[in-house]
Amino acid sequence: MNLFRFELNKYLNLKTLLLLLAVIIGITSFFFIRNILFQTAVTIEESKEIEGHLQSTYQAINEHREELKINSDDEKGQQLLDISLSMRDEIFSLRSAHNQSDWKEKLTSENRFFQLVEDYQENGGNFPISEEKLSESQAFNQQLLSKNIPPQLNTYSLATPNFIKELADWYFIIGIPLLMLFFVGGIMTNEYERHTIRFMFTQPFSRASLILTKGIIGLLLYSAIIVCAFLVSYIISNYFGHTGTFDYPVLIHQGEEISFITISEYLWTSFILLSVTVLMCLSFYLFLSLLVKHTLGTIILFVMTLIIGRIINDWIPNVEFGWLNPFRNLFINESIINQSVNDWYVGIPIALVVAIGFIFLSYKMLTTQKFSKSS
Repeated sequence: MNLFRFELNKYLNLKTLLLLLAVIIGITSFFFIRNILFQTAVTIEESKEIEGHLQSTYQAINEHREELKINSDDEKGQQLLDISLSMRDEIFSLRSAHNQSDWKEKLTSENRFFQLVEDYQENGGNFPISEEKLSESQAFNQQLLSKNIPPQLNTYSLATPNFIKELADWYFIIGIPLLMLFFVGGIMTNEYERHTIRFMFTQPFSRASLILTKGIIGLLLYSAIIVCAFLVSYIISNYFGHTGTFDYPVLIHQGEEISFITISEYLWTSFILLSVTVLMCLSFYLFLSLLVKHTLGTIILFVMTLIIGRIINDWIPNVEFGWLNPFRNLFINESIINQSVNDWYVGIPIALVVAIGFIFLSYKMLTTQKFSKSS
């Protein structure tokens, strides 16, 4: 019996692939339709944000005028009033550019307004925009202007690259784990639950080849999900949305600095991290399958282990621990965007070591297992 062909026909046959494709088309269509429906709401929300800034500015102007009525010699109060009046005028320009859909003028005006807010806060004024948002927004706007790239929505975007990134973030955290558990969650435990494991060992192949074949089938399913998800999201968004550019910037934190990578670089980096994480998780899952021999129990123990690993990662986020933390890349987007403590790649070596270790343990466990007559 050809083991690989047998397992391939069992888990990745035409029916399975068509079902997988249908599920991915459904997921992608849902997200894209949602984005279309939210376009008006996002525009309204942006207008409300501008009006909120204007209201806060008017409140500041009135407060400073009242203070100056009491103490007309207050130079600091006069300086804050002058800045807040300039902020008001800049918001009028920002609102006009927003209403006219002039993205260059809008970004330029927004940066001037943010700079005035920074000056206002440095002089002792209180305005409801955090320093982090001010610095990130100005840097991001300047990056778009220097690259001559129109801004896109962070979420609910209809531009192909931005939509693919948005969907990829969901797939990498939720979608791919759920799909893999659904399609191959019982890839090893089914042999025990259906009492076919004894039959498998009567065939002319080694137990090591059984473990490797199961792992390869899991990796092939992962590859099929990645390819289908990318192609479907690209086709739908490119046909019904607009082109955009894969050079669109993604803001990341490196140390104490703000830096940028392109969406193309973000997706490739995500793919590398995800592939390593999937290899580690798949080898661990096979090990648990041999240990528990029951699909539901294996899934519960697997999920609990990942949750515990995530908690450990949040508790000990130091540089030294990063090299020894195989769970660091469970939330891939965080590993890429937030590199204040660790670079994105620091968890790769330990994840590969853990993967190899669990493959070896699975092999040893399978070769030493004894089967009763009822197995």
